[in-house]
Amino acid sequence: MRITEIAVNGLFGLFDHHIPLNLSERVTIIHGPNGFGKTVLLQMIDGLFNYNYEIFSRVPFSLFRIRFNDKTSLNVKRNRPTSAGVGPEIKAYGLQPEDELIDLASLSLEGVTDFAGDLENLYLELRRTGLPGWFSTKTGSTPDGLDKTGLYVWWLLKRHPRYPDWLAIIRSVNPVCLINRDQLTAYQQPVMDPWSGPGQGPMGGPGLTGSSTPLLNKYPAVPEYARQLSANINKILADSTQLSMSLDSTYPKRLIGDLREKKWAGVNEGELRRELSELDKKRARLAAAGFMDKQQDSVEIPNQPVGRETLHVLMTYVSDVKQKLGIFEEMLKKIELLKRIINKYFYGKELIIDRQEGFVFMMPDGHRLPLSGLSSGEQHLLVLVYKLLFEVETDSLVMIDEPETSLHLAWQQKFLDDLMDITGLVGFDCLIATHSPDIISDHWGLTVAMEARKNQAEARPA
Repeated sequence: MRITEIAVNGLFGLFDHHIPLNLSERVTIIHGPNGFGKTVLLQMIDGLFNYNYEIFSRVPFSLFRIRFNDKTSLNVKRNRPTSAGVGPEIKAYGLQPEDELIDLASLSLEGVTDFAGDLENLYLELRRTGLPGWFSTKTGSTPDGLDKTGLYVWWLLKRHPRYPDWLAIIRSVNPVCLINRDQLTAYQQPVMDPWSGPGQGPMGGPGLTGSSTPLLNKYPAVPEYARQLSANINKILADSTQLSMSLDSTYPKRLIGDLREKKWAGVNEGELRRELSELDKKRARLAAAGFMDKQQDSVEIPNQPVGRETLHVLMTYVSDVKQKLGIFEEMLKKIELLKRIINKYFYGKELIIDRQEGFVFMMPDGHRLPLSGLSSGEQHLLVLVYKLLFEVETDSLVMIDEPETSLHLAWQQKFLDDLMDITGLVGFDCLIATHSPDIISDHWGLTVAMEARKNQAEARPA
């Protein structure tokens, strides 16, 4: 099930936006003047799928709808207060009209001073950055407009879950990821709870006695992702070692069986040599991607006829090596695309993948450039491409807000072609909000303009 359309009516009381997604190209671009709701639309999609409902109480709208390719839809309705002092009624409905998800009007602020302990235990992804600020380790940012009341609403939703099974199913088959503009800081959730003592909880409530863990762990993103890449490479190498040990332990028995059954009787010497050549090419690719040393375990056959028994032995060997190297295939393709994209953009430096260090940048004179030596634009691009290749789930909807941030105009013009290569490899849909015609380049067929209502546009002064 894939998302096909996103629509919002009455946004800010001014706009009706309808965004059909380009499912074949897997990339859709929304553009429009400042204040027309591009970023807010992305936040509403993220909020609905990732339980960040505060956006729906903060932003005026009447109807928010997401349609799927099975003709069903997910709807959020916001009704105006019926009397003074009453908040808006906000309800979300699932694939059936009776599937009510949430009604924020039913949430009360009673007991607002004694919820801190439960919040710390139940909503560990929120971290205090100093009153009245709050930080979400899940999104890597401070939730927009999140004040004490908004945080209390989030806590109520967590303490009294009203997430039906149908929403969990939709989220499992339609993961949604919002990538914001600032990508140069990576975050890790603290091991212990953030409030350290009496009076240190939200709204001055009780904190957790004895905790001295920092409120927030921040890391420069590029070194953090280099470490993650190294760890992922070494994990796959460990898995490969286990597979190799398993195959090697059964090789004699399987070889005897293959000889007895004449498994490779239809294979000739030319096919054997081609198979061995392909294995050498695969090893070279793996070496370039940081998985192994160059030409490791290469087999060379003398330039003379190969006997049938030798052919059988080598074909069983080829079959085993294909399995051993096949475990790398998915990550190999991602690393190759990462290197191709980054080395196309970065001038005077080459990205090398090292299984111990992750990212290594080599200069023309042979010395290494520290990761801190990359420009902010280079770091933004490296982090964005890494996230899209290695962190996004297949069949996700990925939303990117203003990818032109810190990118030179020449880079912006090439960005979309490379993004489409990434979406094709990983298999996700992408919704981009941008002000830059250079990002769009020659892909105007993928764009949807966010415009004012016709009568409002006509009423605007010249």
